[in-house]
Amino acid sequence: PQKRAPLPKAKRELLISIDVGEQRVAILEDDRVAEVYLERPERRSIAGNIYLGTVDNVLPGMEAAFVEIGLEKNGFLYVDEIVVPELEGKRHHGKKITDLIARGQQIMVQAVKDPMKTKGARLTTEISLPGRFLVFVPQGEGLGVSRRPDDAERARLKEVIKGLDAKEGGIIVRTAAEGASAEDIERDLVFLQRLWK
Repeated sequence: PQKRAPLPKAKRELLISIDVGEQRVAILEDDRVAEVYLERPERRSIAGNIYLGTVDNVLPGMEAAFVEIGLEKNGFLYVDEIVVPELEGKRHHGKKITDLIARGQQIMVQAVKDPMKTKGARLTTEISLPGRFLVFVPQGEGLGVSRRPDDAERARLKEVIKGLDAKEGGIIVRTAAEGASAEDIERDLVFLQRLWK
């Protein structure tokens, strides 16, 4: 197995606070907050969750489908949110939904929006896995860098990701990668690739 580069030297602390209505976790590096996670059990978002769903109903008139993902209401999948492997991660504008999926078919989907009142979750088949410095799009392609860092930093980040061993999938470098070392960025990619596997 690939050996990870060591984390840069820093004093690291993990702070956890659990209350009835909220759980909070903070990671401190040299007494500065590096990451924060909040969770409210009664209002837990499903956005970002990945499901193996079953197509329950295809609506050709709306170019959409309802997908059963194990929740109270079926999720809603619009034709433009379907990415098929034959098209190598590209969307297929102009294709009809009936050419892409059929009732009873199992498909992997990711929740884009939470269910609201009478509506089910909004879904996509373009899975994306966010990390600390990168977003990995397993069925996507290409390399992108957030527009926020200045031109010199964007150029440096582009060079870093060009040097990574990204055999497949697309990579988007997040603003949080500004100033991050090549090793930290590579570690993030390796983690996300393992997560996808």
